[in-house]
Amino acid sequence: MTGRAIEGRIAFGGTGSGMAGGVGLVYAVLMVIGDSGNAAVFGSIGHGGSERMIAYPAMLWLLAFGGYLLAPRTRDDESAGA
Repeated sequence: MTGRAIEGRIAFGGTGSGMAGGVGLVYAVLMVIGDSGNAAVFGSIGHGGSERMIAYPAMLWLLAFGGYLLAPRTRDDESAGA
């Protein structure tokens, strides 16, 4: 539903959404590997850092999406029928 409500760079095809989702998924896979016994996969950021890298991109995207929704419409948006 969100994909239909938004346009521009914040949409899923945009850089921000794709990167946030990709980083979260990569670190989710690393958490599974690390929790299954290979703690070396966490590297210098450790277990907690990996957990943060799963949560922070989603939180930052939500902040950006909220800002997008709160931004005033411009005349170009209104004339385009958005």
